[in-house]
Amino acid sequence: MKLDRLVLVFGAGLVLVSGCASTSHNGHGILYGCDGSGAGVVIRWGRSANKGLRDGGYKGIIQSYRWQTGAGFAVDHMSGQNYKRRVAKGLARKVVDHRTRFPDDPIYLAGLSAGCAVVLYALEELPQNVAVDQVLLLSSSVSADYDLSEALRHVDGKLYALTSQKDAVLNQLVSTVGTADGKSAGTDISGLRGFRAPPGTSAGLQELYRTKVSNIAWRQEFAQYGHRGGHTDVTSSRFVERYIAALLVAAPRGAR
Repeated sequence: MKLDRLVLVFGAGLVLVSGCASTSHNGHGILYGCDGSGAGVVIRWGRSANKGLRDGGYKGIIQSYRWQTGAGFAVDHMSGQNYKRRVAKGLARKVVDHRTRFPDDPIYLAGLSAGCAVVLYALEELPQNVAVDQVLLLSSSVSADYDLSEALRHVDGKLYALTSQKDAVLNQLVSTVGTADGKSAGTDISGLRGFRAPPGTSAGLQELYRTKVSNIAWRQEFAQYGHRGGHTDVTSSRFVERYIAALLVAAPRGAR
C-alpha cells in the first residue's frame, strides 16, 4: 500500500473534522495553528505558544487545526504531498468561511515544523480575493527554496519565518529523511536558513519576497526567554510572549 493511501486511512476522520466551518468570533481576530508532526491528544507543542500569545496581549480566538495522521511523528512528517494538500484544503475552507462571515476580522496562520507545509498549501488553495493578515512559520521543515509566490499573494502583511541553525531535528533528521514538502534538500531547509526565492525568479517575485518575507534568525538573547535554538524551543511561552505576540497585528484592509 502506498504511503499516501496508508495515511489517508489513518487521517480520513481528521479530514472530515478539520473541514468543519468556523463560527468563532470575538472581534479581535482568529489564529489557526498547525502544530508539528506527532502532536495530538498527549503531545501539543502549541499549548506553550498559546500561553505566550495570551500573556503577550493577543486577545483573539486561537484554533488548533488538526492535520496530523494520528500515526506518529514519522508518518506525519513523511506523509505524501497529496495527503498534506488534501488536509490543507480544509484549512483553506475555514479561512474563506471566516473571511466571508467577518470580513474585517484579522486572520492569522501559524505552523510548527511540518505544519508549516500545511499552512503554505492552504494559502495556495485560497481564492484570488481572499488573504490572511500575517503568517508565522516556526522551525519550518519545508525546503528553503520552496516557491512561495502563490502563497504570498494571499498574505496582506508578512510571512515571518523563525529559524535556528542550532536546530538538531532539522540538521540531523530532516536533512536525512527529506523535507515536509517532499524534497531531498540536505540542510537547505527553511527552518535552518530561512526562505529565499528560487533560482531564476523574476525581479517582480524577488521584490515580493523582499517586502513580504521576514526571516528571523535565532540569536543569543533568545536563550534567556527559553529559546536556546532547539526545534521546539521556539514555542516557549516566555519567548512567544516577548517576541512573537507583537507580530500579530491586523494588516490594512485593501492591502492587496
